[in-house]
Amino acid sequence: MQKNLLFALGCAVMITAEADTIPFQKFRLLHEGMNEAQVLLLAGQPDRESIVALHSTFERIWYYIPDQGRYDPWLTTIRFNAAGKVIQIERIKP
Repeated sequence: MQKNLLFALGCAVMITAEADTIPFQKFRLLHEGMNEAQVLLLAGQPDRESIVALHSTFERIWYYIPDQGRYDPWLTTIRFNAAGKVIQIERIKP
């Protein structure tokens, strides 16, 4: 059973939604240790989500992707551990 779960998590899972970039006023309130519900309340649904298998655990990554031509073109990625806690927040200008 556990091997099947790890195999399923080993495949990158992508979920697409209709979100947007996170405004800086909200981005600066994000921090490591937050749970998924807190991030959802603050930033909303992500545009994409992936799950990455790492040896005996996994990580979930949420992507907030700006629309093309947007005045605030920052891409935000939020990485969660298997317990659903934020372990990394990154904001880059593509």
